[in-house]
Amino acid sequence: MARVLVVEDELNVRLLITFILKQMGWEVVEAQSGGDALDALASDDDFDLVITDILMPYVNGIELIEELKREYPDIPILVTSAHTPESIEALEKGADRSLPKPFSKQQLVESVRALSVSSG
Repeated sequence: MARVLVVEDELNVRLLITFILKQMGWEVVEAQSGGDALDALASDDDFDLVITDILMPYVNGIELIEELKREYPDIPILVTSAHTPESIEALEKGADRSLPKPFSKQQLVESVRALSVSSG
Protein backbone atom coordinates (compact mmCIF):
# COMPACT_ATOMS: atom_id res chain seq x y z
CA MET A 1 0.00 0.00 0.00
CA ALA A 2 1.29 3.45 -0.90
CA ARG A 3 2.07 5.79 2.01
CA VAL A 4 1.80 9.55 2.26
CA LEU A 5 2.87 12.00 4.93
CA VAL A 6 0.40 14.90 5.26
CA VAL A 7 1.90 17.98 6.92
CA GLU A 8 -0.73 20.61 7.71
CA ASP A 9 -1.21 22.76 10.81
CA GLU A 10 -4.91 23.44 10.15
CA LEU A 11 -6.79 20.45 11.59
CA ASN A 12 -9.79 20.58 9.24
CA VAL A 13 -7.61 20.79 6.13
CA ARG A 14 -5.41 17.94 7.38
CA LEU A 15 -8.45 15.77 8.12
CA LEU A 16 -9.95 16.50 4.69
CA ILE A 17 -6.75 15.59 2.85
CA THR A 18 -6.39 12.45 4.97
CA PHE A 19 -9.99 11.41 4.27
CA ILE A 20 -9.59 11.83 0.50
CA LEU A 21 -6.28 9.97 0.42
CA LYS A 22 -7.68 7.07 2.44
CA GLN A 23 -10.56 6.87 -0.05
CA MET A 24 -7.87 6.46 -2.73
CA GLY A 25 -6.41 3.52 -0.83
CA TRP A 26 -3.39 5.29 0.61
CA GLU A 27 -1.98 4.78 4.08
CA VAL A 28 -1.72 8.23 5.68
CA VAL A 29 0.53 9.54 8.44
CA GLU A 30 -0.40 13.00 9.73
CA ALA A 31 1.90 15.71 11.06
CA GLN A 32 0.77 19.12 12.28
CA SER A 33 4.13 20.85 11.74
CA GLY A 34 7.36 20.53 9.82
CA GLY A 35 9.09 19.42 13.01
CA ASP A 36 6.56 16.63 13.52
CA ALA A 37 7.07 15.60 9.90
CA LEU A 38 10.84 15.36 10.36
CA ASP A 39 10.31 13.28 13.51
CA ALA A 40 8.00 10.93 11.59
CA LEU A 41 10.55 10.59 8.77
CA ALA A 42 13.40 9.96 11.23
CA SER A 43 11.53 6.97 12.64
CA ASP A 44 10.26 5.65 9.28
CA ASP A 45 11.16 7.19 5.93
CA ASP A 46 9.19 4.74 3.77
CA PHE A 47 6.87 7.30 2.18
CA ASP A 48 5.77 7.54 -1.44
CA LEU A 49 4.74 11.19 -1.16
CA VAL A 50 4.84 14.18 1.19
CA ILE A 51 2.04 16.75 1.03
CA THR A 52 2.87 19.90 2.95
CA ASP A 53 1.46 23.30 3.70
CA ILE A 54 3.91 26.21 3.61
CA LEU A 55 2.84 28.63 6.31
CA MET A 56 3.21 26.68 9.57
CA PRO A 57 4.71 27.53 12.96
CA TYR A 58 8.18 26.38 14.04
CA VAL A 59 9.52 24.53 10.97
CA ASN A 60 7.65 25.98 7.99
CA GLY A 61 7.04 24.27 4.67
CA ILE A 62 10.00 25.90 2.90
CA GLU A 63 12.39 24.72 5.63
CA LEU A 64 10.80 21.27 5.49
CA ILE A 65 11.23 21.08 1.71
CA GLU A 66 14.91 22.04 2.02
CA GLU A 67 15.47 19.31 4.62
CA LEU A 68 13.52 16.73 2.60
CA LYS A 69 15.62 17.45 -0.49
CA ARG A 70 18.83 17.03 1.55
CA GLU A 71 17.86 13.92 3.52
CA TYR A 72 15.12 12.22 1.44
CA PRO A 73 15.64 13.40 -2.15
CA ASP A 74 13.62 10.58 -3.73
CA ILE A 75 10.33 11.38 -1.98
CA PRO A 76 8.09 13.56 -4.18
CA ILE A 77 6.68 16.71 -2.55
CA LEU A 78 3.28 18.28 -3.19
CA VAL A 79 2.95 21.72 -1.64
CA THR A 80 -0.40 23.31 -0.81
CA SER A 81 -0.76 27.02 -0.17
CA ALA A 82 -3.13 29.92 -0.60
CA HIS A 83 -0.12 32.20 -1.17
CA THR A 84 1.41 32.33 -4.66
CA PRO A 85 4.84 33.82 -3.75
CA GLU A 86 5.43 31.07 -1.19
CA SER A 87 4.31 28.41 -3.68
CA ILE A 88 6.81 29.72 -6.23
CA GLU A 89 9.56 29.67 -3.60
CA ALA A 90 8.61 26.11 -2.64
CA LEU A 91 8.95 24.97 -6.26
CA GLU A 92 12.31 26.74 -6.52
CA LYS A 93 13.47 24.92 -3.36
CA GLY A 94 12.55 21.53 -4.83
CA ALA A 95 8.84 20.84 -4.39
CA ASP A 96 7.61 18.77 -7.33
CA ARG A 97 4.16 20.29 -7.68
CA SER A 98 2.03 23.06 -6.20
CA LEU A 99 -1.68 22.87 -5.43
CA PRO A 100 -3.31 26.24 -4.67
CA LYS A 101 -5.76 26.49 -1.77
CA PRO A 102 -8.66 26.16 -1.81
CA PHE A 103 -8.62 23.02 -3.93
CA SER A 104 -11.24 20.48 -4.92
CA LYS A 105 -11.15 16.77 -4.24
CA GLN A 106 -10.56 16.21 -7.96
CA GLN A 107 -7.60 18.63 -8.01
CA LEU A 108 -6.03 16.88 -5.00
CA VAL A 109 -6.53 13.43 -6.52
CA GLU A 110 -5.08 14.54 -9.87
CA SER A 111 -2.03 16.10 -8.18
CA VAL A 112 -1.40 13.01 -6.06
CA ARG A 113 -1.74 10.71 -9.07
CA ALA A 114 0.62 12.88 -11.11
CA LEU A 115 3.32 12.43 -8.47
CA SER A 116 2.77 8.82 -7.51
CA VAL A 117 3.92 5.61 -9.10
CA SER A 118 1.18 3.68 -7.34
CA SER A 119 -2.05 4.95 -5.83
CA GLY A 120 -2.67 2.09 -3.50
